[in-house]
Formats: sequence, C-alpha cells, structure tokens
Amino acid sequence: MALPATSWNPDAIYRLLRQRDPGNNGKFIVGVVTTGIYCLPSCPARRANRENIRFFRTPDEAVASGLRPCLRCRPEYFYRGTEWRENLFEETAARVRKEPAAFRNIGDLARTSGLARTALSDLFRDHAQESPAAFLRRVRTEFAAGLMEKGAKPVEASARAGFASASVFHLHFVARTGLTPSSYSNLAGSTEFEVRLPPHYRPDEVLRFFGRDTASVSERVEGQCVTKCVLIDGQPSVVRLNFARQVARCTTDAPNVFAAHRIAVRMLGLDSAAEAFTREFTSDELLGQIIRRQRGLRIPLTPSPWEALAWAICGQQISVKAAVALRRELIKAAGTPHASGLRAHPEPGQVSALDEATLRSLKFSRSKAEYMLAAARAVASG
Repeated sequence: MALPATSWNPDAIYRLLRQRDPGNNGKFIVGVVTTGIYCLPSCPARRANRENIRFFRTPDEAVASGLRPCLRCRPEYFYRGTEWRENLFEETAARVRKEPAAFRNIGDLARTSGLARTALSDLFRDHAQESPAAFLRRVRTEFAAGLMEKGAKPVEASARAGFASASVFHLHFVARTGLTPSSYSNLAGSTEFEVRLPPHYRPDEVLRFFGRDTASVSERVEGQCVTKCVLIDGQPSVVRLNFARQVARCTTDAPNVFAAHRIAVRMLGLDSAAEAFTREFTSDELLGQIIRRQRGLRIPLTPSPWEALAWAICGQQISVKAAVALRRELIKAAGTPHASGLRAHPEPGQVSALDEATLRSLKFSRSKAEYMLAAARAVASG
C-alpha cells in the first residue's frame, strides 16, 4: 500500500529508503534522474546521491517522468503481484541457458537477478528445486553436451560453457551423464555406450520400477536387463540397459543416440542431486539413519514427464495390479508398435485423439477418462 499524501515527506521517505527494507516495497518508488531508472526501496544497487533521487507513489508516475524499470530489482514484476518471483526466475534461468559462460559464479547470478545470495537460493529452490550452484553446473553441462552434439570438440565445448578448467569439466560431465566428454562426443553413429554408475549404485530399484507389470507391452525386464520402447524423433526405438559392475551397458536402435542417452540417464536416475541430499541430511537426527541404510539409492524416472503424469492418472486410488493393467490397455490402444513386439508409450497428441467412449471401453472410469483426456490435450497444446 502506497504512503498516504499526509505522510509524503521526502526526507522521511529517504530515511526509509536507507533501510533497504523489503517491507517498504509497494509503499513508494525510487527514481534516479542521472541513470533514468526507477527501483524498489529494497533494491541492492548502490544508492545515488540524495540530490539525484526522486520519489513516486506508483510505477506509472515514474514512467510518466521518463524513467524505466531497474534490471536488478525488477519493480515491474513486483507490481504485477505474486507472479513476479516466477518471472524473475524464468528470465534469469533463460539468460544462463543462453550464455552460461557469462556467469562465472553465484555472485554473477545474484547481480543479474538483483537478489542477495540468500534470496537467490530461496528463488532457485522454489522454482528449480536445486541450489543456484547446482543449477549453474547442470546448465553448463547441458550446454556443453549440446555443442558436442553439433560437432564441437570437448575442449571447445568446455570453454564456451564456462567451465574453469578441463578437469572440472570432466568431473561434472561424468557425474551428470555417466560418460567422459570424449566418449560423449563420439556417440554419433554408434548403437551402444557404457554409462558409469556412481559408487554404491543400486540397480535393483530400477529393475523393480520398470518390472512392475510382468505383462507390459512397453518395457521388459529379464535378469539384470531392462528394455524400454520409446518414441525418439517420432520413431519407435528401444533403449536397453544391462547392468554389470558399476556400469550400465546401453544399446539402442535409435538414429539419434544422443536422445537415447538422455533417456537412459533419466531411467537410471542419474540427473537427481542424490549426493547433495546425502551430504545435507546424513547427520539429521530423523533422516540420517534412513539415508545410511539406503546408501546409494537413486530415483528412476520414466523417459518423459508426460509418461509419469499418465502413470499417475492411471494409478490414482486403485491397486498397482489394476493400474498396470489400465496403463497396458492404454499403450495397446494408442502406442506406436516396434519391430521387437513392444510398443512406445503414446505421446499426448496420440492420447488426445482418443475419446471418452474408447477409454471407457478400456476399463477407465468416467473420471479417469476425463482426467486423462484433459491432461493430454493440455500438454499437447503447450
């Protein structure tokens, strides 16, 4: 709420400004005539001299005086309401993804977002579910991988992604992808690769996760091997993971082996921050004992978020036995067949092309059919 006219004393407002208290955001706007910008009272930027500062009740007043919003505190987001934090995160994340080398450290991220480090950490934990440092490492790795997919050499990809050294690049790349940078750059045209697994990795959870339906038409588990049929670039392909000592030997018939590798990493649960979680909570009074007992546990994932959402709808409020049967019928009805006899889980567009009557004939309840179709149409439309 803006300050009432009876309280509009510039000297008193200046004293509030010097506090940099976020509680004053929304009460007044700070304009700087020498830079031509306007800010929130809590803006972390260096304060201008008193004679160059003007105060306004609203952003519209500041804009009418020829000022533009500050790129650090982003007052225009604040005045839009509760979405300003999400917008700030998305804008900051987009800048990092476009040019990760421009962000040498967390300080650069903080300056770009206009937030103190603690507030920056809160922002990334809320919207990325990871720390700013972990986000920056992940984006650097993904950026470098994308460059190598286009033919860049590892040393070039490392430099353009902003890694401090070749050894740091190697360390983080292996941790994220299970491959060395040189092995990754040589994937093009191959049909197999070997993913290094972290210490104490537990393959049994992966095998049980993908083996829940012994009659599945989409995946098959035999011994220490799981075979999954997926759509890659619109074509049905298989990704096969065979567990051996501290490695997963992967074979695929996908023409885009880089995409097959990304699917394998998701299925293996390698892109989760398990080590960071363990470091943070292993000494916790309640969680520590559980973590030590489950050492090396990773959470395997479906090849795509959409498949996980479809799983959730199928399985809601029914037994696992009924859920896998329902999912199996959906894949039979809309999935794409592969020469192996397996079928790829249907994409949202394939599911949205069905109607409620078809889903009801597959034993979906009316509400499940409605949920599935509504979700598929929403995802397919973006």
